[in-house]
Amino acid sequence: MGFWGMFEAARWVSPGLATVVANIQPLAAAGLAAVFLKETLSLKTLCGLVGGFVGIVLIALPSFGQNGPDGPAVGFGFLAISMLGISISNVMIKHAVTSIDPLVMMGLQLVFGAIPLGLASPFLEANRAIEFTGAFGLSLVLLALPGTALVYWLWTDVLRRMELSRANAFSFLVPVIGLALGWTFYNETLSPLTLLGALIVIGGLAAANWPSQEEEHAPTH
Repeated sequence: MGFWGMFEAARWVSPGLATVVANIQPLAAAGLAAVFLKETLSLKTLCGLVGGFVGIVLIALPSFGQNGPDGPAVGFGFLAISMLGISISNVMIKHAVTSIDPLVMMGLQLVFGAIPLGLASPFLEANRAIEFTGAFGLSLVLLALPGTALVYWLWTDVLRRMELSRANAFSFLVPVIGLALGWTFYNETLSPLTLLGALIVIGGLAAANWPSQEEEHAPTH
């Protein structure tokens, strides 16, 4: 449901707005983890998450209003589905990963997620023609395997080792890495505001994961 909402929202809202709303997810997941997983959300981690979100807002500001068709209410609905779906999924993964192998966990969630989407696709995609070209097939394979299956397997393994709120802070790096790739390979121009946002994201990530005094003095095994 998270991926469905994300892709559908792109039809209705501008990239900047979609980026900002989608990146509420680490904050929402941290709140859910504190309630349902009894994770301790320290002030340091919370400030890091908020800082990361502020950085994302600054990065996304230049994209507000671009490529945004009419119908923002519909777009917000899909964004909410995406954000809540991914947040709840992360909490459930964190809860179950201690007793289930990460590879099995990844496979099960992709299979069960595909079932409702497959059943709904004849109704939601009835008027869309799909051309199975070589480029389409390559894109599908890259998105499905390294872009989804491998990433989720690694993410599940990360959640075995870290608190959800601290691990989730790394998701703020996705737009930053995208900016770096665009600048490197497509000569995209980065505004001072965008660079400031990227620096704030990195600072927020560092703050969220900076070890506390207790962790620094904890014995290593």
